[in-house]
This record gives sequence, C-alpha cells and structure tokens, in this order.
Amino acid sequence: MTTARTRLLALLGHPVAHSRSPAMMTAALASLGRAEDFSYLAFDVGPEALADTLRSLSVLGCAGANVTVPHKRAALSLCAVVDDDARRIGAANVLAPISGGFSAHNTDAPGAARALVDAGVSIAGARVLLVGAGGAARAVAVGLAREGARSVSVIARDIDRARECARVCDGLGVREHEGLPWSDAEARAAHARADIIVQCTPLGMEKAGEGQSHRVHDDAYVRARSWLAHASARSVAMDLVYAPVRTAWLESARSQGLKTVDGLGMLAHQGALALARWCGGAPSAKALRRFLDEAGAGG
Repeated sequence: MTTARTRLLALLGHPVAHSRSPAMMTAALASLGRAEDFSYLAFDVGPEALADTLRSLSVLGCAGANVTVPHKRAALSLCAVVDDDARRIGAANVLAPISGGFSAHNTDAPGAARALVDAGVSIAGARVLLVGAGGAARAVAVGLAREGARSVSVIARDIDRARECARVCDGLGVREHEGLPWSDAEARAAHARADIIVQCTPLGMEKAGEGQSHRVHDDAYVRARSWLAHASARSVAMDLVYAPVRTAWLESARSQGLKTVDGLGMLAHQGALALARWCGGAPSAKALRRFLDEAGAGG
C-alpha cells in the first residue's frame, strides 16, 4: 500500500508501454516486504525532456531509475558520477541518487552473461558474434569479455559503429575483436565460426499496444534470420528482445536446431542487480523470471 513515505522508482524510455519491468519490479518489491517503501512506475519521456525529467526526479527524492531506449547513452552526460562499465560501454541503464543528482551504472553487461550461464552456456573460450552495435551490444560485449570470451565480432549496418562496439573489449582479455560489414558473405562466415550469437537490435520487438512485431519484414531482419542457417549446430542463439519472448529471430534459430536463450533472463538479472543497489536487497533472478512468467510475459 502506498503511503506518504513511499519513494518513487522510475523507468524512463520512449516508448515504454511494452516494458515488462513494472510488473516484475512491483512483484519483487512485494516479495521483499518493501511495497510500502517503493513504487516502480514507467514514464514515456522523449529525448528532449530527459534532462528536465532527471532534474525533477532528483528534486522529488526519487530512489532510483532505470533508463532504456533511447536514453542509455544520453543519461551518461547527465550524471555527475559514472561507473567504469557504464563509461566503457558508453551507456547506462541504472541510475542511483546522489547529492544533487544521480550516478550512472550498467547492469546489462553482467545481466547478459549471467543469463547465458543460467541457460547452461559456457562463455569462457567462446567465439561471440553480436548482431547490432548499439548500447545493448556494447554491454553484451563487455559482459561476455569479462567472463572469458575468446573473441568478439560485431556485425552492423554501420561498419564504423561495428568497429567502435568491438573496441569496448580492449584490455578485457579477448584474443581478438573485430567489426564486420553488413554483407552476406561476411555474415555467413561469422555465423559459421561463432559459438554464441546474440541479436542485439530492437528488430522484432512488439509495437507498444499493437501486439505486432516491429519491422519483422525489414530487409535487415530478414537477412539476419537467414544467416542463422549458416551457424554451427553447436551454436547458441540469444535474442535481447523479450516482447514477444518467442521472436521471429529465435524461431529461425530454433528451426535450425540451435540452442536458444530468450531476453527475459537478462531482464531478470539486470533487475535484480538494480534492486540490490536501490533497496539493499533483491529476490534471485530466478524469482524475478518467475514473476515475469506469472505476469504473462512468457505468453
């Protein structure tokens, strides 16, 4: 029950109507006995309003915030303190209150790695291929590099962004990293040698409130799905999109006989890490995944 002492936890994005986070976080807070202490709400905030929104949340005593697309990069420049992973990745997804503002953190990086480990995937020594080069891809690159990935390759429509994304692995122990052009020949070869393939773009995501997948017929998405036919049967395919859970890309991977990992595991792990920072404790990621499934996210 909300009281006069209840503090706000916010999700800021544009759009956010598709997000499973409010249901997951609300259930998590209830399980911790903290439902009277915190209320987690989503706000659709356009890019032009992000700075004013963060200033207002700070004044109002907001206990913390998640930032999602398209704000993960912009949030860094608006925070007085940025942790090492968020700075390396160039994106933040968790903000914590400090005097006069917020500090910026990235729980997507460890969240991605832990989701794969939960699924029984060995990251140490793996050859990783990322499809897409945005903030999510950079977080996955760092997360898997820190867990001992042998190599990280990034394929994207913008070759410069692909190379920039791969470079976040500098100094993290990977033997090699590279950015690849969005071409069939390069992509087929990269898929054939990859142990772990991660779809890091928003393609395939449901349009908010419409129950339809976002640009599933986009030429880039169709080509990305076709490349899975060249992957080794031992490869693992992970999609960061979680609405819907069974994306067209994952269905293509499954039809090729690949082991698949959906986006809910990463969502649950990053949420558990965020709650621990804000509240001093959190349910297990397994419990958060259960909350998501009970709320209908698995449908």
